[in-house]
Amino acid sequence: MSLFGIELPVAELPIDDDAVWPELQPVIGLFSRCQTQWRVAPMGGVVGLDYGGVAQVLVMYGISDADRPQCWVDLQTMEYAALAVINAKS
Repeated sequence: MSLFGIELPVAELPIDDDAVWPELQPVIGLFSRCQTQWRVAPMGGVVGLDYGGVAQVLVMYGISDADRPQCWVDLQTMEYAALAVINAKS
């Protein structure tokens, strides 16, 4: 797939099939691709994902319009769980 002259990989990110249920593989791939889309508060701490950036990732990797609502729900569930771990006080 090519977008703006950039060749994007079509294959899914490598995910151990035994470790992840097949129905969760798409959102785990999406979550991994959004790894640089975290918003950080001025005083420190991660606030959450930049949804504008995430929307572009959905488009760039060809997530269908029909699949996007469920992808958002699943991604927000992962985001919520990740924020608890990222912002936990040691």
